[in-house]
This record gives sequence, structure tokens and C-alpha cells, in this order.
Amino acid sequence: MTSAAVNEKNKIILPSGITIRLHTDADTDALPEYDMTTRVNLRRKVSDTRRITFIIEDDNGEPVDITDWVTIIMSITSIGAPADGSSLILQMAGVMPEGCGINGEVYFVPPGSIGVGKHFYDCQAMDENNEKITFAQGRYILEQDRTKV
Repeated sequence: MTSAAVNEKNKIILPSGITIRLHTDADTDALPEYDMTTRVNLRRKVSDTRRITFIIEDDNGEPVDITDWVTIIMSITSIGAPADGSSLILQMAGVMPEGCGINGEVYFVPPGSIGVGKHFYDCQAMDENNEKITFAQGRYILEQDRTKV
């Protein structure tokens, strides 16, 4: 059985694909506070290695061209707000399939070697101007799988 939570800011396209909405500066004028990072909890089985795909869209649901993102990293930590790198469990480089950066698509392939537990992650990108954006963050929950192959 597949379950997916859907809300106005992000939607699950497939169990492995998440749409992240980037908002324009105009959105912040009407709001007293606005978090530019989409919060999405990821729950997986401990040995799963299926890629985690993010699709970046604008407020209108149109893909954002991310071909100028030169570095894309997902970091997994043991605590939610680390002051330094001592809680880092793993970093994964993001992959843009050929021709898919223009469609806002990036994915990460987890190694399946992180232990069971409630961890935390964030995804950051650096563009060609050395401007950084954290586009997603949340819990990275790994549950024990039953099949042992």
C-alpha cells in the first residue's frame, strides 16, 4: 500500500518524487513570516536504495530551470539543528538527469547503509553565482525492513 500526504505547498508525484514549490519575493509581502524551505518528512525502509527525486516548481506549478545549480547536496544528520559537522551521518550528491535540469528535476540515491532511526536531512543547492538555497528539509525516518536479500 502506498500512502502520500498532499498539501497546497508540495505534492507527492510518486512515492519517490516530491514537488517543491519555490516562492517569489512577492509572496512574502502578504505574510508576516515565510519559510523558504519546504518541509517534507521522508519515511523509508532501512535498506531501500530507490532514488529520492525532487521536482522544483514555481508558484504556478511550472518547472524551475535549475541547470545553473552547480552543487546539490543532501545531508543526513543525527540531530535536527546541528551546530557543527559532528552529527553528520551521510552526504549525497544530487544528480540531474541529462536534459532534466530545465524541468527542475534532481535526485539522490541513498546507499541503504544508514541504521534504523529518526534522523534529519536537508537539501541545499549552490548556483553558479555561489548563492545557496536550502530547498527541502525534514525528518529522514528509517524503519526496519522485513525482507533480507
